[in-house]
Amino acid sequence: MITERSMKRVLRIWIGCLASASICGCNGSKKDTVSYYLINHTDMWVSALSVNGEGGILNAEPMGGGGKEMCCVVLPHVWRPGLMVTIKWEEDGGWAKDASGTFIMQDGYYKARRDLPTVYKTKTVEVPEYKGQDADGQFFINIFPNDVVKVLRFSGGPGRPAYPYPDPEPITQSKKP
Repeated sequence: MITERSMKRVLRIWIGCLASASICGCNGSKKDTVSYYLINHTDMWVSALSVNGEGGILNAEPMGGGGKEMCCVVLPHVWRPGLMVTIKWEEDGGWAKDASGTFIMQDGYYKARRDLPTVYKTKTVEVPEYKGQDADGQFFINIFPNDVVKVLRFSGGPGRPAYPYPDPEPITQSKKP
């Protein structure tokens, strides 16, 4: 269900993207406004994500093999050394554990822990070099266990031979912790 609050958030994101696109060329270097995609390699839901303060609601499921698209990140068309981005994400969900750390089963399924407080995490990471056709590619954010974040600008996508990170293996009822 779309709420008024979520509509306002989407509108702010689009206004930010348009504003970013309108000022891109001010310093003479070409900049690109591109969508970004989250690939969630963790066992936790990622409910929201931002890049350099721009982002919104994603609801990316744990070990989700596909990308969740969001608008937008502004990147120089030509990569430069030291290019950094700040990724902030909201983590929630996952599987409930008892005091000994054992996963809790309920009615034959692992119990989700939706009642725990939301956790926000932030990482600033370097953008690896991109050139050639990758300079026209999308921006991919990969969040791995232990809060490891890897980003790249890539013309293909996950699952392609040149994509440097494996697809996460989805959690099924039989594979859950």
